[in-house]
Order: sequence, then C-alpha cells, then structure tokens
Amino acid sequence: MMHAASGHRVQGVSKNVQPGAPRVTALKDINFRIEDVRTTAKFIAIVGPSGCGKSTILNLIHGFLGRLPPTTGEFSCGGAGGTGDATAG
Repeated sequence: MMHAASGHRVQGVSKNVQPGAPRVTALKDINFRIEDVRTTAKFIAIVGPSGCGKSTILNLIHGFLGRLPPTTGEFSCGGAGGTGDATAG
C-alpha cells in the first residue's frame, strides 16, 4: 500500500460491481494525485457524463466503500487508504 504524508492519491484503481449478472466495471485503471497545499485554497471538480464513475471514486475516497475496497489498485487520503485485490468484487 502506498503512504502519503498529505493529499489524495489514486493509483491503478479499478472497481467492479456485481448487483446482478453480468459484472459491471465502474472504474478502470484510474490514476490521479491531489496535493495538499494548505497555503492556498483549492477547488477540485470531477466531471463526466452520467454513469462514468464519478460517485464511485468519490465514495471510495471518502471511505464509504471501505467495506468494499477497490477491485485493483491503491488509494491514499492524507495517509489513510486501502488496497484492491484482483480476486475481489
């Protein structure tokens, strides 16, 4: 698992969900980094069409998917984070 002193990092994150058959890929190989610069205000936006995974990535970062980690990849938010396992989800 990667460790970051501050900021947010998402590396190689994919998320498969299976509310029914067939399995749906909600995120595939997502990578980004948001530096925590406390001396200036920041506004970050995640934009895209309906169904592209915006809410899934925000829920993952916020921790709502803690019980359902990413299928693959790693994420870190201010030093806390999680890791996906290719055999999950």
